[in-house]
Amino acid sequence: MKFQTQVALVIAAVLFLGWGLALLIKPQAAHALLSTGPNDPAVTAMFGGALFAFAAVFSIAARETAREIVYASAVSLLFLGVVAGYQMLIGKHMPQNPATVISLVATLGISVFLFISMTDAAMNLAGGGRKGRRSTTRTQGKKAGRNRRR
Repeated sequence: MKFQTQVALVIAAVLFLGWGLALLIKPQAAHALLSTGPNDPAVTAMFGGALFAFAAVFSIAARETAREIVYASAVSLLFLGVVAGYQMLIGKHMPQNPATVISLVATLGISVFLFISMTDAAMNLAGGGRKGRRSTTRTQGKKAGRNRRR
């Protein structure tokens, strides 16, 4: 399960790295894909920087895959996906084009996958559950200690 989690986080990192770089390098073109409103260079650059930072966090999470950072990544993806979905489908401030729809689906899909992959059932199924690993190690250590005393 660790490999699939890493792949999902790398996909998220690449997705947001692409959007962040596009907003920093070609702000006019990228802004037209993301918003129906007027372009504000400062807000566009700050949003690009924030997405670039998201990509950095997801890259770190893919490397470490500690439960806490993966959960934080999943929550941030879910939050961004809900806001983008609201802006696209309800607020009508974000155009529905292939790039934004694919990004929205990928963001929400990766978020749900990360939440599922970090559940105790999924961790135990993959052999990475904390409870199973600890009890086995402690039990083996206690048995080894008893055998030495005899």
